[in-house]
Amino acid sequence: MYSVSISKESSKPLVEIMGNTCFCLDKDVLDHALIKELIDGTLNEGLFKLLVEQQAWLGYEISQQLMAISRLKHTTYIKPLFLKIANYSLIEADDLSSQLGKFKISSNELLPVCKEYINFLSTLEDNFLFLIAILPRFWLKAQLRQKFRKLNLFKHPYKRYIKSSFYHDTRVLITRITHTLDTQFGTIPKEQKLAIKQAFSKAASYEYRLLNEVYYLASI
Repeated sequence: MYSVSISKESSKPLVEIMGNTCFCLDKDVLDHALIKELIDGTLNEGLFKLLVEQQAWLGYEISQQLMAISRLKHTTYIKPLFLKIANYSLIEADDLSSQLGKFKISSNELLPVCKEYINFLSTLEDNFLFLIAILPRFWLKAQLRQKFRKLNLFKHPYKRYIKSSFYHDTRVLITRITHTLDTQFGTIPKEQKLAIKQAFSKAASYEYRLLNEVYYLASI
């Protein structure tokens, strides 16, 4: 299961800490059985639909929360970035929804871990913490996109989903987010840095748990 040590890295720059954590994401999340089956085209159709539903819902929620945070007075200087990410998340969620046909998921259909993930993000009104918390999600999308580039999509059952990843490229967002975070990290009091790193790690763990819950609940 995904895990990362934070206390030993308290003196390192933020970008280096995130890089180490994202390496754990690559190892644990991208090697998950669900991802492997998605890539080789053997993933059960019902399981695939369940995953896309949860991802679409997360995209809508992240977009709404970013819009709400951008209206706060202390986020004025960073509002353009928040709105850009909100727009990206909304467009991606709409695309995922269209792949499901008539998509009308209710909160009762959300998996427990997805609800936890959304509730966790809703507590992060601080703009710095919120950017930290959504970065693992975008990092994973960028890494998965690289894996998709190697595939032969001829007759692949999920080629529409795979092709959509090329339209929703997160690399520019990752660069802007990490630059924003790294320029502010040095000015943050030492006692607050642990909470920041914990938020990053917790968000990353939700990405693993979501895959795990989708995969194993669907197989029961």
